[in-house]
Amino acid sequence: MKWIKITETCSYFSGAVNIGYIESKDKGLLIDAGIDNSTAKKVMRQLREQEKPITSLFITHAHADHFGGAIYFQNELPHLQTYAPTFEEAILRNPRLEPIYLFQGNEPLPSLRNKFLEGPAINVDVFCDAGETYIDGFLVYLHAFPGHSYNQLGLEYEKVLFAADSYFSVETLQKHNIPFQVDAESTKHSLKELLALQVNGAVPGHGDFESMFQQTVKANIDHHNKILTDIITCMEEVGGAAYLDDLIQKVFENRGMKMNQLSMFVLNRTALMAYVTELIKKEVLDLCVEDNKMLIRTRKDRR
Repeated sequence: MKWIKITETCSYFSGAVNIGYIESKDKGLLIDAGIDNSTAKKVMRQLREQEKPITSLFITHAHADHFGGAIYFQNELPHLQTYAPTFEEAILRNPRLEPIYLFQGNEPLPSLRNKFLEGPAINVDVFCDAGETYIDGFLVYLHAFPGHSYNQLGLEYEKVLFAADSYFSVETLQKHNIPFQVDAESTKHSLKELLALQVNGAVPGHGDFESMFQQTVKANIDHHNKILTDIITCMEEVGGAAYLDDLIQKVFENRGMKMNQLSMFVLNRTALMAYVTELIKKEVLDLCVEDNKMLIRTRKDRR
């Protein structure tokens, strides 16, 4: 992982999932921990080579690619203090909950209990909420960025924002097609909050630091709106009514997506359902049960 300096106090390790780092004298705060022990070891080695401290760890949200390496840091550094958002900390301490909710509340099949969906359980010392606070002596502002996850928090320090997965690089949007989320309305609200922030730049969880990150955020908003339009178009193509599973299949096919793994399917189904739920809440679509199946209808007053 490449260690990239932003300011004298803020830097990050660039990789598939970025890991932030804030330093001040004998204190060092990591922001997220990567997906596994191998990633954590690379970060640890670089910091030790430069005699930089690691005294605390902040996990932005409870997705395995952001906390899978945390257990390595905790085992190697017995005095490490770990901070995490409320609600998210419950999943960090009980990571089987992620494949459980992705599998609609059922005990997950073994194929869903992999390092991409279930990281090792970790200890969380301090539960955090949005607002100004001290973390290990650093005066930070924690920004609420729900949507991608239930109570994701971004961390701002000295006008540098570690934005977690509140937005994605354009390349990441194109790669994943339908970005993961659990609440589409909250995702767009978080994106609008990002546009209003007065910071000198931002590091997303996936992508490069940008001083002018607002254009990337706007691209995220456009991407989300396009998916909503695609769902409405699919409903028009089927005459305004479709069983939920058929609608999911049609949207995937229309967007050129092919699911060949269960883990990939449950992630994308969850993300797509966040959009469908938004359209139901906005009374564009209705959901009912017919013939033992969930049926989606376009509201008559919207046709």
